[in-house]
Amino acid sequence: MQGLSGKAFRNLLRSRHDLKLYASEVSCRLLLNEPKYAWLRRHLSALPLSSPRTLLVPCAAEDGASGYDLVVTAIAADHCAGSAMFLFEGRRGNVLYTGDFRFDVGHAPTLAPLHCGGSVKPIRAAYVDTTLCHPDAAYVPTRADSEAALVAFFEPRFRAGGRLRLALPGAQLGYETLLQSLSLAFGVKVHVTKSQLSRYAGVADVLHALTTEARQTPIHADCCCDLGENCVTVKPSAMWFAHRVAPSLLMERVGDDLYRLCYATHASLAEVRDLVRYLKPQTVRANVRVPGLDVSALVGAPSDEDPVWSSKDEAGQVESSAGSLLRSALRPLPYQVSKLLDDLL
Repeated sequence: MQGLSGKAFRNLLRSRHDLKLYASEVSCRLLLNEPKYAWLRRHLSALPLSSPRTLLVPCAAEDGASGYDLVVTAIAADHCAGSAMFLFEGRRGNVLYTGDFRFDVGHAPTLAPLHCGGSVKPIRAAYVDTTLCHPDAAYVPTRADSEAALVAFFEPRFRAGGRLRLALPGAQLGYETLLQSLSLAFGVKVHVTKSQLSRYAGVADVLHALTTEARQTPIHADCCCDLGENCVTVKPSAMWFAHRVAPSLLMERVGDDLYRLCYATHASLAEVRDLVRYLKPQTVRANVRVPGLDVSALVGAPSDEDPVWSSKDEAGQVESSAGSLLRSALRPLPYQVSKLLDDLL
């Protein structure tokens, strides 16, 4: 989680008593489980998923106004435990900020907060996760397919008394469903360190799949204990599989008892395309901008019904008082946040 420990962000929250940091209930729990984020306790406010909440947006102090109402809905984003996208319903229209997300193709129609009266709510601008919108990632398997591949790979070894070590990437959040799937498939808990377990304190659906007792299970996640010779190590990866992954080959051997598993916690190009084409926002903005990469061309050829993809700053925008307040406290402001304020306010 980047930026939360930054001096500018800390000063912003402490500058006024009416500024809050909103997150899902699970995200609030995960943050407060980390000692370095304990200072956020007085500023955090939990938003229940799929439940619209009317929030008062404060205006700049010099304006003398009390602010205005904004309806915000947190929607499960399925990127990691607690991850949420946010639907903002404001004076100038609706804005969807997905943050990091991972939906299977066809999932969008099930998102009730994005619908009203049986129809999709009009979206003025959508800010979408374009992390994997790259030509090198032409095919990205669903997490269910990747988890099934790992289960099938380890099953004969499990029956023979073997052990599995998961070498998780540095950003360890996002692999909760993988750990849960392994626990469910083999009827055992996954061994983690005490610090890993404490990270999920209060998150019951993750905790039930974990244990700190290494001898009680043959499945281990990022532990340094000696597991003997009959152990295989699997490292979940995404972009490492560029140019080489196929539906029939989701795992690849890279060394003695060392394998890579194609596993992505970000939406694939096909999944981003599916969400955008279903919602039909007026404008789509990329959360991750890659210099020289035309995301619109990857998502699909433009047509009269396709939204406008924006990847450049637009001049001539009139800045609102709320936008001015945030910009004055956070400079330089990330591009996508700056544009969101323009779309919403």
